[in-house]
Amino acid sequence: DLQTVDAIAIASGPGSFTGLRIGSATAKGLGLALEIPIIEIPTLDGLACNLYGSDKVVCPIMDARRNQVYTGLYSYIEDGQSDEQEQRFHYTLVPILSQCAVPIEEIAEKCNEQQKEIIFLGDGVPVFAEQLKNLMKVPYSFAPAHMNRQRAASFAFLAFEKLRKGEVVPAADHAPEYLRLDGRVLDITRYFMELQKPVAAICHGVQILTAAGVVKGKTLTAYPAVKPEVEMAGGIYVEKEPWEAVTDGNLTTSPAWPGNPEILKSFLVLLGVRIFS
Repeated sequence: DLQTVDAIAIASGPGSFTGLRIGSATAKGLGLALEIPIIEIPTLDGLACNLYGSDKVVCPIMDARRNQVYTGLYSYIEDGQSDEQEQRFHYTLVPILSQCAVPIEEIAEKCNEQQKEIIFLGDGVPVFAEQLKNLMKVPYSFAPAHMNRQRAASFAFLAFEKLRKGEVVPAADHAPEYLRLDGRVLDITRYFMELQKPVAAICHGVQILTAAGVVKGKTLTAYPAVKPEVEMAGGIYVEKEPWEAVTDGNLTTSPAWPGNPEILKSFLVLLGVRIFS
């Protein structure tokens, strides 16, 4: 009975382009039809949850090609709660390094900085095992092969925790995440911002700008959930109605899709376009 569903959990990315699009389209369609929210779980968080309660630093690695990996670093902290029925402690997954796309050498260096045993898992393990053998300076191990793939149960566990905290997004606002982890996209973004070329970003698209490190000192808006990220990146977040836009220098931004007319109008001004009736 679909009417008993409170929310839909989904891996928000990174992942295969087609897989993310199909999953997001399905989740959004159901969410809109049933008027229920979506719970976004970063793919690397879900993968790290396969090793729930590990006393090691967990490092999921997914092959991103060109000697790069989608990765992150995680630890589990016992939060003092216990489940008396199951007689086990409850642990909280804490990101040490949030998911990102980096060369394998860079994540190995980050692992060595932890001064603690690392456990790797993910489809990148068979691809990079030999390189890690030469790069790692701290003790490390690989999770059993059956832990290397995303598991629905792990994502469901994290989603339930988010649902209890109210960390959900409206179905209309969900978008898969892949662009801001692409180094080439970030390089293009930095290039345009450095040359003061016109740039427009709407809704969660501002996350590409924060990932590229180009919003410091800039006044902008975005989907409200992105506000902390904007401010941590040094940007000046202003709250606007969904149909409004904010322009600061070469950058124009809007909080959501209803702002398309206004942000396009602003972008045309930045481009120097003149429309004659």
